[in-house]
Amino acid sequence: MLRELGPRDLDEVPPLELATVMAAHARLLGWSDPDAVYRATLQTYGRKLLTGAAAAPMAAAEELARSMRH
Repeated sequence: MLRELGPRDLDEVPPLELATVMAAHARLLGWSDPDAVYRATLQTYGRKLLTGAAAAPMAAAEELARSMRH
């Protein structure tokens, strides 16, 4: 079950939760354009802007997300 971002910043989302959302988007989008996965993940959490601060926790979770094969 996905929790809403609520008052949390993206860097407060647990890496496993973030990686799970990223992996779900990557299954549809592929990893050829990681920014597309990042943007889709941001939209899931109700955010729009892909800033450095938003990209950092996703970059940290990317390896885990790429390892998730469902």
